[in-house]
Amino acid sequence: MFRVIYSDTGLPALSIAFDTDTQASAIRDCLATVRPLRIARIVNDSWRIREALRFDNGTYKPLPAIISEADWFINSEADRNHFAHRANSDSAKIAFTESPEKGMDDKQTVIPINRYLARYFGDRLRSEEIAKISALYTAPEHKLTIGSDAESFLFAYSDQEVKSESSMYLSCMRYTKEYFGTPCHPAEAYAAGDLSIAYITCPDDSAKVIARAVVWPEKMSFVRVYGIDETIRVALAQMLEDGGYSRADDWRGARIRAIEYAGRVVVPYIDGDVTSLEYDDDDDVVTVSRHGNVDGSPTRGWAHSNSGRISCGRCGDRVCEDDTCHVGNEIWCEDCVSNGAVFCEYSEEYFADGEHFIVVGTTRGAQTWHNSASRHAFYCDKQGAWYANGDFNEIEVNTRNGTQTWCEQDNSDEYFVCEKTGEAYACNAFESVTVWTDEFSEVWESRQAAGLIVYDKGNGKAYPVSSVPNGAEVADFPLGMVPDAGQMELI
Repeated sequence: MFRVIYSDTGLPALSIAFDTDTQASAIRDCLATVRPLRIARIVNDSWRIREALRFDNGTYKPLPAIISEADWFINSEADRNHFAHRANSDSAKIAFTESPEKGMDDKQTVIPINRYLARYFGDRLRSEEIAKISALYTAPEHKLTIGSDAESFLFAYSDQEVKSESSMYLSCMRYTKEYFGTPCHPAEAYAAGDLSIAYITCPDDSAKVIARAVVWPEKMSFVRVYGIDETIRVALAQMLEDGGYSRADDWRGARIRAIEYAGRVVVPYIDGDVTSLEYDDDDDVVTVSRHGNVDGSPTRGWAHSNSGRISCGRCGDRVCEDDTCHVGNEIWCEDCVSNGAVFCEYSEEYFADGEHFIVVGTTRGAQTWHNSASRHAFYCDKQGAWYANGDFNEIEVNTRNGTQTWCEQDNSDEYFVCEKTGEAYACNAFESVTVWTDEFSEVWESRQAAGLIVYDKGNGKAYPVSSVPNGAEVADFPLGMVPDAGQMELI
């Protein structure tokens, strides 16, 4: 339905409505009026009922959870009014109702998902977030398989070329057991009961694994995802997270089969921050542990002894010497240095964060120094701050509260130097006097000048008693001008 309205106010020019815009246009052209008229569509909510029913009867396929359940989408304008869904003509695109008028005409706009997100959520999503969501949206649908037996691990690992999230290189565990020279594939050692393997295969080749991740079902966790490319790695990670899994830093506490062969132990490459394994000859399993006696990070399928590694003095982890740093008198691992040490910018050494540090002003900006380096700095009583020797000068200043150490550069307007005594005095506690000797003048502290200078009433200058110019009309210096000590401002 259509009606004729005033262009300037939007109010109806007639009380009747017309079935088509052609009829309404004809009537508009016949009306004699000095006010401009236009044709407007009469919009109601009937189209919204139609769109909602299409989700119920399966005509529309809903958006994936990564969009429909996102905080930035729920209750947004798009969520309430677009009836957005996967386009029936191209499931990699999105279809939506752009306006109520198009809803009345049953017309849906179909555009790529990245353009939709940029148009309607560009103020809430970063470009890399849009790219990630778009990659997941356009990726083919995959079936997630999770297995816990040795055969599942063998299938997901052996002769499957995938890359990790943190590397551009193919997985070191991709080879067959013949390559490793082990009685079984190293990945089969995972099948001790705690850990399982989650993987997805190629839609066109069920024998090809395109993404995998070791998971711990009891703890609903995973550490790292491997895949043929970034898109499929993100897709598998999202599938796991949608299933309730979350990221973990390591596999501490997880048991792995102890497979002995030729005096060594067969193990896969252990992902995560902790790769040591606790091994006992009498046990059927090895356990991932910070303080393990064998190293689970070699890439050739054999466990190596930890005898050549160093124990961190803070957490006890055994790590490679190249991954350590001296902190005070101890050797710490890199993680402990990052989380529990402070770098002294003077000595360029690390110290435990529980020790005392000072912030020191330098010509290069404020720096953090360990307290042991304080002998190379001085404390300014005026500013309440430390300053580096060599970059700044300290000066002893007489104040109402006694002698204090001040920074010369930062307080140059706050004190004066008496050229009679060579000492510095605080301006807000002492008064300076300009004393003329021959052709030059000197600054004296007024109390130090008492009895040593006279006042020429003619020119208002002060002179030493020993060098009063001829013809001067002298008088004792009016020391009463000096503020009373009880009225001096304290510093």
